[in-house]
Amino acid sequence: MVKRVWKREFHLDHFWLEHRQAEDFLLCQWQSSPSVHAGYALYRCLLAGYFVATLALSALSSAGPKWLVYLTNWGYLACTLQAVLSAGFLVARLARDRGRDGEADPAPEPMRLVYKVFWASHTIAVVVAYGVTVTYWLTIYNPSKHRLDAVNVLVHAGNSAVMTLDLWMVRHPMRLLHAYLPLSFTLSFFLFSVTYFLAGGTSRDGTPYIYAMLDWQRPGRTILCCTVGLVFLLGMHVAAWGLSLLRRRLHQSLEPRREHAWPHDTVPSPGSSV
Repeated sequence: MVKRVWKREFHLDHFWLEHRQAEDFLLCQWQSSPSVHAGYALYRCLLAGYFVATLALSALSSAGPKWLVYLTNWGYLACTLQAVLSAGFLVARLARDRGRDGEADPAPEPMRLVYKVFWASHTIAVVVAYGVTVTYWLTIYNPSKHRLDAVNVLVHAGNSAVMTLDLWMVRHPMRLLHAYLPLSFTLSFFLFSVTYFLAGGTSRDGTPYIYAMLDWQRPGRTILCCTVGLVFLLGMHVAAWGLSLLRRRLHQSLEPRREHAWPHDTVPSPGSSV
């Protein structure tokens, strides 16, 4: 079984944002109906509202435009984007189905661009949230400098808690080969931090670095920290993929009488997309 899973995951077609069952982006893992469920659409609307509200709260409580220079907030923007996108296309699909007297459209759902953007942003949001939470509380948080208020907890711990819940709710798969998404996202932040430093930018505390570990006055040490950070994030991606796999296997075990055909669990034939 392990060999089959690894063989499937490392198939080149799984590098791309393609998936045979586009309906998976519209359905909850735990629903039995093949059509969009109103309860799931409500959940995703509440999730979007939560992220939008907490994002605004975080931005308003921060020091103006410097809110944008922190990786925590880049990651939180990804959380908000995926939640808003999903709520939008779920509500739109639910309204379309209701217009058909509650019957789902019998035509196969195409793999739309909005699903690809959602899939990418969801993967980034989950993995970066884990990276931010672990890194912040282990290496950055200082009780003498950082207030342990609601906003701090929400963006540095609530992010991982909520995205873990969401990872257990969605039906679409998570790909090991999609690790390039959160890695590229974080690498972009590292490159931004260099540019920001060279432009004379400072943190909200007035230091010439955004984070102490990204002090480009000491480039050798900082490059090492960035490398270690990317390796650590790769580990977080594998962990998130493992949770996604566990979710799907648990779902199968709870419904033993149901016929489970997981096209995304099989290696596609050459030229096909998954």
